[in-house]
Amino acid sequence: MTLHDTFVQEFETAFVLLTKGYAPEEIAGLGVHSDTDASGLVFAAHSKSDELEQLAAYPEFPSDAIWSIGDWDIHLAQEDSRSGPQDHVNDALDRAAADLGDDIHALRALVWGSIVDAMATLHQRGFFDQWPESVRAFMVMDGSLDGHEVYAWHTRFNGEEKLSKLPTFLEIEGDRV
Repeated sequence: MTLHDTFVQEFETAFVLLTKGYAPEEIAGLGVHSDTDASGLVFAAHSKSDELEQLAAYPEFPSDAIWSIGDWDIHLAQEDSRSGPQDHVNDALDRAAADLGDDIHALRALVWGSIVDAMATLHQRGFFDQWPESVRAFMVMDGSLDGHEVYAWHTRFNGEEKLSKLPTFLEIEGDRV
């Protein structure tokens, strides 16, 4: 199974587990974030109530309330991550790292490209339609990436209407996106 195929399968499982117990309209965001060495992924979802609380607390930063995936409030419970999507994804990442050796640039390209492709596949299949209010996000948490590249990733798995505040978050507003 390719990394892309593993990601599609496990992302579906993770997003369903994350949203269990929430009404579809209560989900404001679904996503995954990675670190700069592409060695681990974290699944997250954002409840509409938490997004509204963030907007009320920090009205001057509306794009952060929407897109700051590290501040999202829903994460996989320990029992859902054991022998579940988190473990399967991390095993696949370990295999990819072993196959590529010390080539961090090749690993990033493979992992991040596979994440974007998997999210795009889920979007194309209509998987995310069950949460019509949600943005879909993929962010690298501890690195500095080109905002235009990150924006381009997001165009592949979000409709244009969901992207209006992303340029501000990525600090590329006013630029040609």
